[in-house]
Amino acid sequence: MKKGFGQHFNFILVLLFTIVCAILFSSAAQANLIKNGGFEDIDVPDRSWRYFSQGTPNLAWQGSNVEIWDSLFGFEAAEGEQYGELNAHPNQGQFSIYQTFDTVAGGIYDLSFNYSARRNNKNEQFEVSAGDFSQVLTSNIRFNWQDFATEFTALSDTTTITFTALNRGTLGNLIDNIVITQNRLPIPEPELIFPLTFALLFLLLRARYHRKPKPIRIKLD
Repeated sequence: MKKGFGQHFNFILVLLFTIVCAILFSSAAQANLIKNGGFEDIDVPDRSWRYFSQGTPNLAWQGSNVEIWDSLFGFEAAEGEQYGELNAHPNQGQFSIYQTFDTVAGGIYDLSFNYSARRNNKNEQFEVSAGDFSQVLTSNIRFNWQDFATEFTALSDTTTITFTALNRGTLGNLIDNIVITQNRLPIPEPELIFPLTFALLFLLLRARYHRKPKPIRIKLD
């Protein structure tokens, strides 16, 4: 039996409601917005280290030198095979690396990474910041990965994540597996959503009105 127009109309209303909800609470595919977040894009020989300056192909990070380890001293990466030491070689005072990526102003983003101290009981500290978020982290247990995860709000169409060592010298602050993904987009302005919704409803109601069966007229002789 064919469905009546009323059933089709109800289906369209449900579909419209679903589309509006998808717009309001849309989220992107979980693609990492950070390049070389695991420090794997430049190969370092096993059980050794190398340091790389800003502008090195595939490094992706800017700022101070980046020292990359591959299982040095037998300490394995939190993810993959390599990881970075924020306090790089040579000593240039306070070390800081950063990377800029595309965002949507007002969008919510997830940030996660792993970090470890290089030395015991030295209170190795570094600051991480992105968008409206900033925090100082401390690690003092040698070669012991810790997990960190938070979310932040983007303030413009580009965002910069920055890691800054707060201890001087070239020993400390190992980091790995830096991941930033889009959580959800900002809710569109009501003045953009409501007119569209009302316009679609008007068109549906108009179509329903014109689809009403015409009365049958019987001619009498």
